[in-house]
Amino acid sequence: MTYADTYAAPVTGQAAAHLAGGATHGAPRALPLATDASGKVFRQGARCEVIAVHHPALQADLRKWIVVDRIHAAERVVWAHDDKPITYRTNRAGRRVIATDPRSIQTLYGMDELKVWI
Repeated sequence: MTYADTYAAPVTGQAAAHLAGGATHGAPRALPLATDASGKVFRQGARCEVIAVHHPALQADLRKWIVVDRIHAAERVVWAHDDKPITYRTNRAGRRVIATDPRSIQTLYGMDELKVWI
């Protein structure tokens, strides 16, 4: 028996039909395919190049390489981080520790601003 079985409130109505596998309003909708302008599909871990920016202040980001982390196909946006390696340093105790990890700083990009290279 799981936590959800023990403590969850009973599900009724449209949510119950959805969880049971039944269609609530006609046929189930297919999710939109997340592709760039050339038709290549966005995937988690895909390497992309920034080919457009939405504001002149971001011109420095053009031609920057990024790695896709999360994809929101319905909104046509991806969360991505810089395609740079993790850098390390040695602390005072002599241990090797992480100095910077680019995966911890993520930015939201529109799919129309990116070109998938994989």
